Amino acid sequence: MAAEMTHAGLPWRADVHGRLLTELLGPRPAPGQRPAALERLLAEIRAGFRAPTLNPDSPGDLLRALQAAGLPVSDTRSWTLQELDHPGIPALLEYKKLSRLLQANGWNWLDAWVRDGRFRTWFLPGGVVTGRWAATGGGALSVPMQVRPAAIADDGWRFVVADVAQLEPRVLAGMSGDTAMAAAARSADLYQGMVAGGAVATRADAKLGILGAMYGGTRGRAAA
Repeated sequence: MAAEMTHAGLPWRADVHGRLLTELLGPRPAPGQRPAALERLLAEIRAGFRAPTLNPDSPGDLLRALQAAGLPVSDTRSWTLQELDHPGIPALLEYKKLSRLLQANGWNWLDAWVRDGRFRTWFLPGGVVTGRWAATGGGALSVPMQVRPAAIADDGWRFVVADVAQLEPRVLAGMSGDTAMAAAARSADLYQGMVAGGAVATRADAKLGILGAMYGGTRGRAAA
């Protein structure tokens, strides 16, 4: 299946992808310029932090602005910023989200990876230690929700979506002999089962912790 998908390409509508980007970011900017949505948010961020030359794309510049505003931070990660109470934070979080979309799946991504109605990448079975697929090129296994509607089946065809229901952490529960995790896995949502069992406070924490356990996450929130 991986070889066939690599050969055939994934159906991808460049016109739909472009329209979604325009709706979220504004028209495609000239090289070296920010899209209109980011320029608008940039003005709000600079006003909120009273930093007229702040460049939020520079982690060092942004960290200095946050600390100058009296915020007790040592990094600029989104999950750190979400815990802060400051009038400039909402615009900054929105800027970071849209900036990630632009960098990872923006117009340059379209130019590089989509041609003749197909997203062209290489799918690799058993690409990671758990046996999960991997992909080489274009971030095929992590396309963000904002642009997934551009994946449209050809006329006369349809996509079949198969959810393996958190298979990897369920296998991990069995291999490890962790009875509490196995109990959580008996529910429809293993992560919510971990919350119900008192292991963590939120589903997001459960998912992050399990992914860290499987893939070697040893820093930040995954480590906690």
